[in-house]
Amino acid sequence: MFEIADVPQNLPSSPGGPSLGPKSITRNVAKLTQTLFGTMLLSLAMRMYLPRLLGVDLLGRFYFAEAFPALFFTFLNFGIESYIRRTVPGRREHLVEAFWSILVFQAVGALVIAAILYGAYRGGGRDETLTFAIMLMGVYCAAATIHRNVIKQAFIALHYVDLTSRVDIMTKVAYVGGVCAAAFYTKNLALMAGAAALSEVLGLVWLLRAARREGFLVVRFDATLLRRILVSSAPFMAAMIFSDAYSNVDAAMVGGIAGDTELGYYGAATRLKGVFLLFLTIITNGLVPHMSETYFHAREKYATLINGFVRVTALGSLVLGAGLIVFADIATALLYGDAFASSARIVAVLSPTVPLTYVSILIYSHLTVVTSGKQIAIIQAVSIAMDACLNYVLIKHGLANWGPGGAGLGAALSTVLSQLLATTAMIFVSSHGASPFHRGTVFRLTALCTLPLIALFAKYDAISAAPLALRISAYVILVPSFTLVTGLMTRADFAKATAYVRLRLRK
Repeated sequence: MFEIADVPQNLPSSPGGPSLGPKSITRNVAKLTQTLFGTMLLSLAMRMYLPRLLGVDLLGRFYFAEAFPALFFTFLNFGIESYIRRTVPGRREHLVEAFWSILVFQAVGALVIAAILYGAYRGGGRDETLTFAIMLMGVYCAAATIHRNVIKQAFIALHYVDLTSRVDIMTKVAYVGGVCAAAFYTKNLALMAGAAALSEVLGLVWLLRAARREGFLVVRFDATLLRRILVSSAPFMAAMIFSDAYSNVDAAMVGGIAGDTELGYYGAATRLKGVFLLFLTIITNGLVPHMSETYFHAREKYATLINGFVRVTALGSLVLGAGLIVFADIATALLYGDAFASSARIVAVLSPTVPLTYVSILIYSHLTVVTSGKQIAIIQAVSIAMDACLNYVLIKHGLANWGPGGAGLGAALSTVLSQLLATTAMIFVSSHGASPFHRGTVFRLTALCTLPLIALFAKYDAISAAPLALRISAYVILVPSFTLVTGLMTRADFAKATAYVRLRLRK
């Protein structure tokens, strides 16, 4: 063991100390939501600006430069993010013991993956400019993994939400400002990728300095402890690899099979859907630390907590998914312009994945807390294999038969089917063993979230032809009515939400 500094006996307590009560959850969620809206506005501005400036083909190349290295740097996570969420809330002192060993291991891993990435892409004599952009995006992926999936998760597990929110805002400002400036002045992919990489490096450095100031960053490499961490994280590493690969394989296959233009249409659609998935950070960063703490320290309250989270997640995700499909063409036109009109139908096909993603991420987080992760890894492996096979068939079919954007439609349909399989499997697994889930209830909630969106897509042409005022009126009236009739939302829930909003407005 190599040791340069003494390890403190106890980790510094987080501001206000840990809490399992609703006030702590509400405060953290409220702060994360404020940050989310700030970063969302910046993301929307960039999503509106880049397509108009770069055009479909160049934007497709930029999306490829993002997606290709992301497939490789998926392996850098090593499942450590899940390990931190599982252990740090219940054993705070363990962070100091493990922090430096984890960082050193990931830094070495990043260098190895970068070398493999370079060899994999340049081995075929590819374009030098695009290669440079891909390597810079590799720096972005490496810094983002260490920054967001390790250091940030450690701070969030200790309820340093204010600090991580400030870093998120700073990083997003640097990313959007740098990428848009590079696109405006040069339209050079390498400079755009360099700006993206710099933004994540800044966030990484900021949190490293904060960790040193707070006493987390103690130079202490423990190979034995690191080995135990990696063994414990192995199932979650496999699950993370499959999950991250799943999120990037569609774009990679669309680009490889159908070319840059089709990838431009599909990339625009998935990024619009991504706006509606930004609230996933509320689950992973706002709820999971409380789930883990409750499971460790007040297990008798865990069942009530997690079942409440499931119903709230189902309710919110239905509202978001319905909005995505009803306003798909309008949102696409506002963000990307008329050149990306073919992306609108892809967005509509992807709308059921919004509630599926939210519900599955919550159940995934629950399984991370209460299981070893083996079931998650198996489910993710089967899901990505199914997605890849369906993509190969449906992308080619869509390209040949469904006109502009047809390849993206095929990939979107593949995503819906494979994600439905994965969510169903996780619900089934979560209804056994130490899990408090009631399988029938969660299946019902999931069906209530997804089936209406599938029905809406069947009427997509009629919806897109309807006037905006009619769409807004129908959305405002029918969606809340559906949630009340089906029990997704009760009158008591509505009264509590109204009272909370009034209280916040008075302040």
